[in-house]
Amino acid sequence: MLKALRLGFWIVVALCCASSCVLSLWLILRGGAGHTTVFHRHESFVPVTVDYKDFVSILLTALGVMIGLGSIGVAAVAVFGYAEGRKMVELIVRQAVREQLITAFVREQEARSTRTSSVDGNRIATQGDDGNAI
Repeated sequence: MLKALRLGFWIVVALCCASSCVLSLWLILRGGAGHTTVFHRHESFVPVTVDYKDFVSILLTALGVMIGLGSIGVAAVAVFGYAEGRKMVELIVRQAVREQLITAFVREQEARSTRTSSVDGNRIATQGDDGNAI
């Protein structure tokens, strides 16, 4: 489960980096941060100037949205992970308790069998061949 969480985290990080790179490349290829052309309502190119501070604010807003979406994903994985982790811990504890009980039962049976065999051995040692006490 921990591997799945790590994999999910790195997928979210990779997607955030990739989307940030795509946005940056789109703005740079459209004329850079100083002068960008965008589509207007009439599907025609309209030159629009984007100052550096506006470009940075757009990037930071996009980054904030990506981090927000990533945190929602991480929260969903955390809830799922908690439920699965709880089930795993319960299963491990049940198995450990079962193993301890079996070990204690086997030890008790061995102790009983050695006590019984020693009693039988003493009784046999005190009897003769015909079964009468010596």
